[in-house]
Formats: sequence, structure tokens, C-alpha cells
Amino acid sequence: MNLKHRENITVERKIPADKETGNTTRTDENGQQWERIEIWNFVNVSMAHQARGSGRSETYLEESRIEIGGGGKKPDYVTEWLAEQLWHEYGIDLPHEAFDIDVIDIESDEIIVL
Repeated sequence: MNLKHRENITVERKIPADKETGNTTRTDENGQQWERIEIWNFVNVSMAHQARGSGRSETYLEESRIEIGGGGKKPDYVTEWLAEQLWHEYGIDLPHEAFDIDVIDIESDEIIVL
């Protein structure tokens, strides 16, 4: 299956040996630490807008929401593909201080797709 069509992708990514994480980890035969994370490629976006009769409107990213497609909770990680779509469609450039979401390149050598 083409990964771009999956809603979420479970991966392992390299982490420094001294990094603490709340996620499941493993150490390979070379001593490299790997962290298992869920990367989302499908989200719901709710933008907070204000429109005025004078023709002026504003978008408030701080009051907008990005939620996992079918679950309503915020994703910790999204794919680069989704981040690019969020930029083109909504003007949201991740990472952004209004959203605590990291962008992960699943095609990186630092990532193993499970």
C-alpha cells in the first residue's frame, strides 16, 4: 500500500542514548536506541475565523485546532506530506507555536516504517 494513502503510520526513529521518552523504545544490536511513534497523515482542521461586514476577516491560529482524523485528539506527529498540505490549504506552517505537532520525514534514514 502506498504510504501516502494511510491514515497513520507506525515507525521507529533513532534517538540519542541519553534521551528520555515516554514512548516505547528498543536498543538494537549496535546499541542504537529506537523510539516507536505514531505519525498521522489524516487530520481534521478547524480554523477560527472572524469576518466583518466591512470585508475584513482574520484567522486566529491560536484558537484553531488540528485533530486526528477520526479521534478528536491532537496528533503529536504528522508526515511531511500532510504538513505540506496544511500549508497550501490553510496557511499553517508546521512546526508552529500554536500547535505542538512535530513533522516527521518517514523517508529519512533515521526512520524505520513498521
